Amino acid sequence: MDLLPVEIVHEVLLHAARALVGEHRKSATNVALVCSDVYNLVSPVLYHTLVVSSRNDHKFPLGKDFTRVLQHVRYMHISGTDTNSTIAHDLLSHWNPRQGSNAFLDAPWAFTKDFVLLHSTALRGVRIINMTLLQGLCRGPDRLLDSFCLNLTHLIAYIPDDDWSADVSNTAWVHEMLSAAPALTHLVLLVVVEEPEESEESEAYVQIAHRSSHAVRRLMSSTTLKCACLRVAGHIICAATEAVFADLVEELQDVRLRIWFDPRLTEVSMSIFFPGVESPTVNCWDDLDNRLATEDSLAGRDHWSPEQRPPTEGTVYQYTRTISDGSTVA
Repeated sequence: MDLLPVEIVHEVLLHAARALVGEHRKSATNVALVCSDVYNLVSPVLYHTLVVSSRNDHKFPLGKDFTRVLQHVRYMHISGTDTNSTIAHDLLSHWNPRQGSNAFLDAPWAFTKDFVLLHSTALRGVRIINMTLLQGLCRGPDRLLDSFCLNLTHLIAYIPDDDWSADVSNTAWVHEMLSAAPALTHLVLLVVVEEPEESEESEAYVQIAHRSSHAVRRLMSSTTLKCACLRVAGHIICAATEAVFADLVEELQDVRLRIWFDPRLTEVSMSIFFPGVESPTVNCWDDLDNRLATEDSLAGRDHWSPEQRPPTEGTVYQYTRTISDGSTVA
């Protein structure tokens, strides 16, 4: 029997590694261990995403050289609440993504800020945890470097929530954000309400939904954005707010937009992660959100790739249009 061409064997191995690396990482590692040639072939797939948390930070002892692994990393996720900070800083100090490699860093602000100072031209995306958009991009002493902002293409951040009761049309931060990051193409905005109101269908939740909707309308006027996702979580998830966002999607009819109600960030989930805690604090909510972000990173899920959509148990509102052959496209 004739042997398969080397190119086809390589494609089969790469396909196997990509298929396994998310949910079956141990199997993907076994593929890499076949021989040194296969290891070199699939390493960029195996180490594309590096997740560091309290569950595995002991695997990165200080002083050990991880250059062989870090050279392949394009997405680094550092858990926001329980990671050994010394180890995290050590890994980041040795991670040197090449310019144009589209590296993405998902980490607490202290790590992100220090890393940006060193690699402002190599990093293309960040997830800003526990701070508002305006603090990081537009205002204050922690403003990101201008050179980094000009090249930023991917951003995950919380909608400013310092005053949800303000005028619904008060969305100046959208203009400030887009001005600060003119190359932005992929954006995820998080709308999370931790404190419950008196009733499930509270008018306060509807007001937040309307204010968020107004911001999205202004946001979608951008001609550079390719994908925008609004992730809604916490107590704000109810029939009344879902109706507001569903109407927004139908009104805009923009295939770049999707609104995802994430049911994983709820008090039910909180009771599982923190048994015995009757009144979860804001820190508990942040911790759970970070755990979910860690799970998504390990599984290779993101908010903007159609082939890697968020977990399907959440309701997703997205406009679909009919094309010439009668099929639909999102």
